[in-house]
This record gives sequence, C-alpha cells and structure tokens, in this order.
Amino acid sequence: MRVFFCNGNKLKLGLALICLLVFGIIATALWPQGILSAASEQQRLVPIYEVETDKPLVAISFDASWGAEHTEDILDTLDEYGVKGTFFLVNIWLEDYPEMAAQIAERGHEIGLHSTTHPHFTELSEEQILSELSDNYAMIQEVTGYTPTLFRPPFGDYNNQVVELVNASGYDCIQWSVDKMV
Repeated sequence: MRVFFCNGNKLKLGLALICLLVFGIIATALWPQGILSAASEQQRLVPIYEVETDKPLVAISFDASWGAEHTEDILDTLDEYGVKGTFFLVNIWLEDYPEMAAQIAERGHEIGLHSTTHPHFTELSEEQILSELSDNYAMIQEVTGYTPTLFRPPFGDYNNQVVELVNASGYDCIQWSVDKMV
C-alpha cells in the first residue's frame, strides 16, 4: 500500500474532500507497484512522491502562498471529518496571515517549508536556496512554534541540486502525486 501526497490547493470543500479521500484510497489499492519510484529515474534525484505503508492512507497537503479566503473553511472541513493535513507555508503568506498560520498549528496540522519568496528553485544559486530554506524555517517557528521537517518546492520545480541541498539541510523534499480533484 502506498500513501500518495495530494496537493489540495484547488479542492472544493466538503464533498470534494471526501471524494479525494476515497479516490486516494482506491488509487493506493489499484496503483501498480513502483510506477512513481525513484528507482526508475536512476541518475535523477526526486522528491518523495509516495511512501510504503500497510494502511490505506492518503496524505492531503495545501500550499499556502497567496490568499487565505478558504483556509478556515478547509480547516473546518478537515476537523469535521477528523482529517489532518500538511500545510506548506511561504513567508509572504505567513506575514499576511500569521493568525491563520497559528490556527493551522493549533488544530494539529503538520506545517512544512515552502520558501521565503516562492521562487523557481532551479533558477537559484546554492546560497539562495539555503537562504530561502533557513528564512522560511525561522519564520514558521516564530509564527507557529512548529518545527518543520518537510519542504515542498514552489511550482514543483526541482532538480538534483535542489533535492540534495534540501536533504543535506535535514528536510525531506516532498512532491505531490495527485494535483487536484474537481
């Protein structure tokens, strides 16, 4: 059984969330073994797209970069169904919505790094990548008290350098397997 990481940015609330959960459970049961494995990539380093588990699970994640008009509704829906998600937060979002970020942490959701300024990481120098990670980490801790261990590259943009630097910095680089379900 595999847990697929789903990016819920464009989820409609309520029914769409449940549909995604059901779809994910079915997909994990039916998906051919190894289709997304890093082994098939050989030389290319890739983020984590899935993890092995004996349980029928789906990981739901949200990238918070701009706007928060639906965040409270998403949190309420997740609470209603007893579901926890991962929220990848950007500093520009944290600056605008610190109370919403604190609420995400207070409700028991996981928080991951998503950068300081939401750049294309493949266009950055090593120094710039490390700065984006460390500044994002510091702000997440300051605003929410949460210690993040995951990183999702903005736009899903990565290469070997990005994955190597993220991993060397002590974070797991995470990607999504299903982008949306509407």
